[in-house]
Amino acid sequence: MLRRVIAIVIMLFAISIVTFLLFFAIPRDPARLTCGKVCTPQLIAQNRHTLGYDRSVATQYRAFLKGLVVSRDFPDDPQLKRTHPELITHCRAPCLGYSPSQQTTVNNVMGRAAPVTLSLILGGFVLWIVFGVGLGVLSAVRRGKNADKVVLGVSLIGYSFPTFFVGLILYDVVYGILNQPRLDVSAAICTETLRDLWMVYEWKLADLRKQAAAKYVSYETLALLSAKLSLKGETLHYLEKTYEEHEPKLVKIQSEPDFDFLHADPRYRAIIRKMDLAPAW
Repeated sequence: MLRRVIAIVIMLFAISIVTFLLFFAIPRDPARLTCGKVCTPQLIAQNRHTLGYDRSVATQYRAFLKGLVVSRDFPDDPQLKRTHPELITHCRAPCLGYSPSQQTTVNNVMGRAAPVTLSLILGGFVLWIVFGVGLGVLSAVRRGKNADKVVLGVSLIGYSFPTFFVGLILYDVVYGILNQPRLDVSAAICTETLRDLWMVYEWKLADLRKQAAAKYVSYETLALLSAKLSLKGETLHYLEKTYEEHEPKLVKIQSEPDFDFLHADPRYRAIIRKMDLAPAW
């Protein structure tokens, strides 16, 4: 028994090392994946430092193992914790890490998904007990008879179909039984993705506003984020500030589709006239 426990611990330790190393084997910079389309070299460098990606792999792995037994802070910056504690995300042990895309700890992400996961496990268990064991008993009692052959045949056919195919069939059947209009799955996925992207833009804009109080943040980046969120007043304000800074990127303002909703605004047109650009409206 003790040998098995030791073997399990060693196996989990080896799996954690391999999984951790695979994260660094991806061909792209992990810090680049944390800021979407509005990445700048300065923002990438900041995110790399904030998330600890600029440390050695061994140091990051030790921090991960430490988080399993004691709590962790993200970012792990004692000075920032003293000056701006509201920017620190605390993760209680066992801490499994931090998700930049979800802007929360992995523990919270798993906690939100746990009720749905447990309901699926419970439902699957009930179906397995009722149908799996029940039909198995029926097949054993009626061995060699028609009932046994039907159960065996249906089981073989069911196992031969891919899971996703069976799921789509059951999806249509259930909706037909309930007399409900069929849900457009692709539209639902697209809507959910857009909603998540909108939340990321909101978080990034709020984060950059906080950073702007302590250090320089590009007004051009703030204007672009505000435009993506359709914040007209703020977008115009940041564009005017960008013009005052003589930002070279502003010459491409009319080629950016996110600013199209401003074409009829007098303040936007004034910026275009000041830059001697040909109107795009």
